[in-house]
Amino acid sequence: MTNETQLTPTEYVGRVLNQLTLSLKPFVEAELRRVYQDKWIDHAKQGLLNSRDWFRQDGIWWDSYLLLSVMINHWNDVFLARFEKGQRSLIFELLDIRNRWAHERPFKTDDAFRAADSAVRLLEPIAKDGAASVGGLRESLLSMMSQPSVPRTPAGSREGHSQSILKYLRSIAPKGATNSEIAEQTGIHSHQTVFAATRTLARQNLVRGEAGTELNRREWTFYAMPPK
Repeated sequence: MTNETQLTPTEYVGRVLNQLTLSLKPFVEAELRRVYQDKWIDHAKQGLLNSRDWFRQDGIWWDSYLLLSVMINHWNDVFLARFEKGQRSLIFELLDIRNRWAHERPFKTDDAFRAADSAVRLLEPIAKDGAASVGGLRESLLSMMSQPSVPRTPAGSREGHSQSILKYLRSIAPKGATNSEIAEQTGIHSHQTVFAATRTLARQNLVRGEAGTELNRREWTFYAMPPK
């Protein structure tokens, strides 16, 4: 079996999509049955081109494309109640990632991290185990991104980003800031860079993080710890 540390970014994306399929399939079927009852298959076919490619005599050939497409097509009637409004954009993003992967487009490590992060955020409200599995892939990608051999931001610059974030958080203490606010105020444009830096600072007990609220699970808020 291929070791995860030897996977290419494209192979990581494939694993993310596979776990997404495994996690979404029972959820999507259950929600369609709940709303449409015994007519759920007929409704699921609506809006799909070449639906016979997936709905066959021997069963439904669910894949990430079909699952995400059905969720988009039936968002208002079926899935809106189970997600925050902003999470619909994650479905479109993951569908685009799936299409790029299916057409063998190249992926960088940043791209694979974004795919894993978006999949985690989509699965968290509905499939905790699936979100945890993809979260493991996300952690492996984050580790890859921090390795000197990977063509990423030089170590000195990463150190500088951490110091900039810490300085900013201390300047607004005792208030905190989300990753998005940190990126805006410090001028660090990469979401992944902010994510990695705040985690490093948290491990060093220089900042503490609080998970997002029920209304916005996607954003963490970070606070500077009082100097010892």
